[in-house]
Amino acid sequence: GKDMTFRDYAQGAFRMRQIGIGQKLELFIIPEVKSLYEREVSRGSGIALAKIKGIGPDAKPIPHRRLLQFVVAWLVINSMKSEKLQFALLCEQSTANVWRKVAHRRLKGIYDPAAAMREPDLFQHSIQECLELFKVRVDFTVENCVPKRMTLMEKLDQLCRQQAKFLKSKQAIAIIKHIKKQASSLGSAVAKGGKVPDHPNHTSAFDREQVQEQEQEQEQEQEQEQEQ
Repeated sequence: GKDMTFRDYAQGAFRMRQIGIGQKLELFIIPEVKSLYEREVSRGSGIALAKIKGIGPDAKPIPHRRLLQFVVAWLVINSMKSEKLQFALLCEQSTANVWRKVAHRRLKGIYDPAAAMREPDLFQHSIQECLELFKVRVDFTVENCVPKRMTLMEKLDQLCRQQAKFLKSKQAIAIIKHIKKQASSLGSAVAKGGKVPDHPNHTSAFDREQVQEQEQEQEQEQEQEQEQ
């Protein structure tokens, strides 16, 4: 499939215990996936797309070994995109943890009479406000227009503005700055090379859901391997 990574490909191959001594792999590539890896390989290698496709008067058939190299290169590129997308999601989760920790200390203060003396600023927040931070609401509304894509930095800035009242301590501000510094490095590494389509900094709800599903599948696979 179009979202397959090198890890998925290799794991399927490594489950065969007798490769080279009786077992072999046969690779089936549908036209849609073929066009994807041809485009990516052309971008990365600098080889003309027509040459990779085998189009033109001077076109020659691509050797099978070279074709396999193209496929593996495309799978590695997919792996890199997946890792960058997971990093973007991690930055969002780490940012949310900053104000959730503040809310958690406020909730614990209900049962600690001395907490108001140690951190009086915590008790400016109501219990209901703190509880709301831990709720993950399911939204079934469908927008009537194409949603605007946001960069990772824009998304983090928006989240911080929404929860600014929980980010007044020096420690919280320092942690947020550190997370943003890490997030900005993800974009600056690509910015030097020019504009890249579908950059992983542009996150969407669908992408985040896809990453979470991949993480769950990996956890299930690890549990199954441990049981065996």
